[in-house]
Amino acid sequence: MNAPAQFMAITLDISLGIQTCLSLIHASDLAREQRDDAFPPPLNVADTKSLTRMAMAAARMLSERAQCHIDVLNDMHARGDNGKRNV
Repeated sequence: MNAPAQFMAITLDISLGIQTCLSLIHASDLAREQRDDAFPPPLNVADTKSLTRMAMAAARMLSERAQCHIDVLNDMHARGDNGKRNV
C-alpha cells in the first residue's frame, strides 16, 4: 500500500479505538452518577483515568502523524513536485 492509504487505515483504527475508549468512559461516568447498584460502572475510577490518558495519547499520536504528512506535502509543493512522490 502507499503511504496515504496506510495513513487512512491507521486513522480509521485509531479513531475507532478512541471512540471505544470514550464510550466506555462515558458509560462509567454515567453509571457512577446514577449510583444504581443494579448497573455498576463498566470501569472503576482508576481504569477510567487510564483509558482517558490512552485516548489522549492516541489522539496526540494521530495528530503528530497527520502533521508529518502535511509537512511532507508542503515540502513537495514548495519544491514543485506536484505530489509525484508518495507521502
